[in-house]
Amino acid sequence: MAVFLLVHGGSHGSWCWDACAEVLRREGHQAVSFDLPGHGQDPTPRDQVTLQAYGEAIRDQLERCGPQPPVLVGHSLAGIGIAEAMATAPIALDQLVMVAALVLKPGERAIDRIPESRRPSYFELAEASDDQSISLHADVTRKLFFNDLNESQAAAYHAQLTPQPLGVYLEESPFDLSTLTCPRHYLACRDDQALGLESNLLYAARLGGTTRILEAGHDVMLSEPDMLAQVLMALLGRG
Repeated sequence: MAVFLLVHGGSHGSWCWDACAEVLRREGHQAVSFDLPGHGQDPTPRDQVTLQAYGEAIRDQLERCGPQPPVLVGHSLAGIGIAEAMATAPIALDQLVMVAALVLKPGERAIDRIPESRRPSYFELAEASDDQSISLHADVTRKLFFNDLNESQAAAYHAQLTPQPLGVYLEESPFDLSTLTCPRHYLACRDDQALGLESNLLYAARLGGTTRILEAGHDVMLSEPDMLAQVLMALLGRG
């Protein structure tokens, strides 16, 4: 049986993994999710959240997994936190699975990968906030995150989102995830409206390893939790 450590993306929290984690546990695996600093129920002030804080939180959770190397699963913006976590001294992993996640080159910033048409709004929203964070309107999250969910589901999940600290977008990524020696897998989402399939496949190529395209939107763990869990379990033991 495997240990899955599930890392959420921007504006989300550990809650987004609940349904997927339940399927994994039902099949006998251990599934752990947690709130990154400034997200979900974590009390860290958002204007103090750094990429280093993301990395330290992920490393702490990895070290808590015990002697068995975990399957580390990162969604969306979790890609930059995972790179930060691995930069100092990579921790042994059974597998690395990136789900519609950013895979940056060393020295690249997440803000550099935001489409130019959307980039100014990130700074405008952060400047208008009290803590340099980004709060997206429900119409925006419906389009970007929840496009393959119904209206009531989209509204319920939007209500659980928290403002995203801008600071982590502005820091340079310190580590090339393709240098990890564990098996690496990228799960691209065909209907991803947040990153786009083209970017998914670019990040998959950067990561190396295997690539699979899922018939889902950006938040596949919410729209297709059973399917995602089955795909994750199917990756066990693959090199």
